[in-house]
Amino acid sequence: MKLERIDLRVSKEEKDFYKREADKRGIKLSELIRQALENEINKENNK
Repeated sequence: MKLERIDLRVSKEEKDFYKREADKRGIKLSELIRQALENEINKENNK
């Protein structure tokens, strides 16, 4: 699968928060965002 870059604008505080959450889970920040988006889309599709 070819990956592409997406820019997400967040404050430094938000980025630091998301980075800490990713570190707690032992994953990269990009994977945390990917999982969160997928979960949110799945929730919407299952309504």
